Amino acid sequence: MAVCLQLVSNCIHCNVDNSENWFYCRSCGKHASENKYSQNLWMSTERGKRTDVEFSTQTIDESINEMNKKKEERYAQSW
Repeated sequence: MAVCLQLVSNCIHCNVDNSENWFYCRSCGKHASENKYSQNLWMSTERGKRTDVEFSTQTIDESINEMNKKKEERYAQSW
């Protein structure tokens, strides 16, 4: 007696039958199954090794005000 096993897969989001194994669910449009591989990627090259990165505790508002001030100074010097 031969046994035929058919893996029936369903969408992980809406649980609709995905027996045709579509990448995106035909019903909800999202990925129909879990990723088989990690999406984390790390590449390192000689060019990518940065040692000149600086960290600051400056707020966004302070940064914007400083940029505007420098822009105004450059504009004033041009005239």
